[in-house]
Order: sequence, then C-alpha cells, then structure tokens
Amino acid sequence: MPANELARKLGWSPSKLSRVESGDRGVGPVDVALYASRLDASPKEIARLLQLAQQPDNLYQLRENQPDDVWPQGPIESLVVHESTADSIESYDPLLVPGLLETADYMREIFATGPLPENRIELYVQARIGRQDLLRRPNPPRLTFYIHEQVFRSIVGSTRLMHEQLLHVLLSTARSEFTVRVVPTTALPYGAFDGPFRLMEYEAYSPVAYAQSHAACLFLEDELHVGIYRKLLATLNKIAMSEPASREWIAKLASEYEGHRPDA
Repeated sequence: MPANELARKLGWSPSKLSRVESGDRGVGPVDVALYASRLDASPKEIARLLQLAQQPDNLYQLRENQPDDVWPQGPIESLVVHESTADSIESYDPLLVPGLLETADYMREIFATGPLPENRIELYVQARIGRQDLLRRPNPPRLTFYIHEQVFRSIVGSTRLMHEQLLHVLLSTARSEFTVRVVPTTALPYGAFDGPFRLMEYEAYSPVAYAQSHAACLFLEDELHVGIYRKLLATLNKIAMSEPASREWIAKLASEYEGHRPDA
C-alpha cells in the first residue's frame, strides 16, 4: 500500500507515518492496533504486536520459544524482520549448520530429535526455508558465517545427507556478498563460546545482537552487550580459516562423506 494512502486511512500526516515507521516516534497500543488493522493483520498478529508495544524500552528483548504458537518457533517473526532489514550480519554457529544454509532434509532430522510434535515438523521446515529467501534477494545483506568444525563433522542423519548439506553450504554462499569460514577445533575448543549468536548491523539504526537458547531468544541493543559480541567476532575473525581455505576444507570433507556412502 502506498504511504500516502496508508496515512490517509490512518488519519495521520505523511510525516507522522514516516517517523513511526523509521522508529523516530514512539506509538501507543491504540496506534499500533490501528496501524496493523489498516494493513489487514489478523487478530492474533495484532495481539502479538500489542504485547511487543507494551514491553519496556530497556534495550533488550527476551522472546520465549513457544512450540505451540501459531507461528513456528515463537520469536522467528522478530528474527526475520531483523534479518531482512539488516545491512550486514555476522554469525557464529557451534552446534548446527545455520538455519539460512540448511537443507530441508537436515532440518527434518534436527526437528525430529527435539520436542516438536511430529505433525508440526513440516510446518517448521517450511518456515525455515522461507527465511532463506533472504539469500536470493537482488540486494541481500552482507553475510559472514563462522561455523565450528564440529558442526560439519557431526553426522546428522547419514553421510549421504551430510554430503548434500556441505555442498549446499558451498552453493548457498557462492555470491560475493556471502562468506563462510570454518573455525577449527585446534583454534577454539568445542563449546568455548557457548551457544550460537549473530550481530546485525544497520545503516540507519543501532546494531542488534541475537543470542539463542532452547528456552528463549534474546535481542540486545545496549552498547555493552553489543560490544561483547563484537569482541567475540573479532576473535573469530583472527582464528577462523580464510574463506578460500574454508571452502576447500568443506569441499574435501563433502568428498569424504560421498566416499562413505553405502551406495558409493
């Protein structure tokens, strides 16, 4: 919907709409509900937005994972918004292949081992695949993936699946805007940096750090916490393999997995 038409339907001036959408002007619950309804949001979506609008502005946001939520993975909508508007994203994954780089079969194996009901696995898979549209945008954010060596060495499903997954990582990061770098175990013991995290940078807004756990996800904006993740990323930049060496290493391991396939 054009901005002028939306402003007219809201009864707002175009300048007010611009300031609200850019974050320069705060809004109360009534304006939030009005804005969402004019964009044809569902009642459940409006209720979620109202819940967010009523949270204190304390420079962090804790989003609990809700397996039975109508939207898969609870806080995924917040993550999608942050990812889709970022200019650059740096991430570290010590446990699993990043969601943006996973194959559907890899996702199914991971979800099948967790608490997710079997009848909801495919819903979660499709939601995660939808996030990967970010990689196919004409002007995607600059993405740097730091992935621990053990993520690639841990066999999920089968060697055939891992062979396909590693090739998928290489193909998905082939664009010049994307970088994948392997963090060797010899440089960083497994589990040294705890769980996965990412730092999302914006030209017009403050950076946001995102940390993930089984119970909840945390979005951090204060300079102190963002600074901690900047230091961790600086360390990763020093100890990770170069991009060419990482791609060669991943390709070699993929070949090894292919050689161990039962039908090879």
